[in-house]
Amino acid sequence: MGAQHSDAERFDALLKSLLSPLEVELCSNQIIRLRNHYKLLLRWNSRINLTSVRELDEIVERHFGESLFLAQLLPHEGTVVDIGSGAGFPGFPVSVARPSLLVTLVESVHKKAAFLQELARNEARVKVHAGRFHSVDWKFDWAIWRGVALIEIEDDIALCVDRVAAITSERQAAQWKRRKKLVWEREQAVPWDKRRVVLVGRSIHVPRET
Repeated sequence: MGAQHSDAERFDALLKSLLSPLEVELCSNQIIRLRNHYKLLLRWNSRINLTSVRELDEIVERHFGESLFLAQLLPHEGTVVDIGSGAGFPGFPVSVARPSLLVTLVESVHKKAAFLQELARNEARVKVHAGRFHSVDWKFDWAIWRGVALIEIEDDIALCVDRVAAITSERQAAQWKRRKKLVWEREQAVPWDKRRVVLVGRSIHVPRET
């Protein structure tokens, strides 16, 4: 119990330190929800491979920090789909930072979707879709993702999403900008890792076949 308590305290301190220069303020309830996400991730990760990132400081930076950094670039209201949510990133921290958003976490791997169902069990504004993104048949204001190949989802994005935001590497961002189905309007470097960026843009809609 002592080690778990220490980890929770370190999580809180690392997260607050990371966000402080960004002027991101989270209330105590938001911190608790993110900490519970972290604790649930640790428990499940011992049984299924949710993430290869194991060190606490890297988990805070790569998973929670990047997700919250993306959240600051989103509006306060609307609908968001997190494609290939995996362990809940970036969608769940986005839902914590932007509590008026309605966030849908999409995950096709059964065990990961089960984790997301547990994560979202008491979250009124977080839904989980266990399946591939192309099986989602409703529209969203925003799509967000990371770690998903753009070529696999861009056609479906064009059908059901207006705006997009994604976390990726600087190198991958340069390749994405050469593709034609999304228009990237903004690139924001992650402050603590300049090799990582958030791209923000819009989709070029393709009408559904009738």
